[in-house]
Amino acid sequence: MLVQTVEFLKYRHERASQYFLGEAAKIDSQNAYRFAHANWPGHHWGIGQNGSAASIVYHVAAWRRLTLPVLHGDTKMMGTTDFNPDLAPLMDDWSAILEWAKSETRSWSEALKTLSQGDLERRIDWGTDGTPELGSVVWSIIEHDIQHASQLEYLQQMYLRDLD
Repeated sequence: MLVQTVEFLKYRHERASQYFLGEAAKIDSQNAYRFAHANWPGHHWGIGQNGSAASIVYHVAAWRRLTLPVLHGDTKMMGTTDFNPDLAPLMDDWSAILEWAKSETRSWSEALKTLSQGDLERRIDWGTDGTPELGSVVWSIIEHDIQHASQLEYLQQMYLRDLD
């Protein structure tokens, strides 16, 4: 198990999710779909991605939705084939995507608050990706937020560069 405490993970999750949502909130509807690419390369975990900020935010919200059940005690991780886009906003509705990301983050934060230190050691079946401990899954979501927040920052720099 990683050296971590449940309190540390709760704190880091709050900070990482604030960073991600803060960067997402800086993007307006005019820029949310810039750099979208119809032929964006597929990826095993790449729900919704097409190179735009809107697709990044959609992707993060989708993964919160898919991982939330393990915080509530499920032992099997959901995968991309379990994602139901009918339960998500339309990809062309930036304000709804942003609100969905906020809502999924609140749900995740609330579920995370209920975990104890012992819960972090519970093994999660992630199919061909192994059986990580729940603590590692939580840490992965924290890293996921930071990774995609950084991408949003980069896109914002690209928007400014295009104005020059």
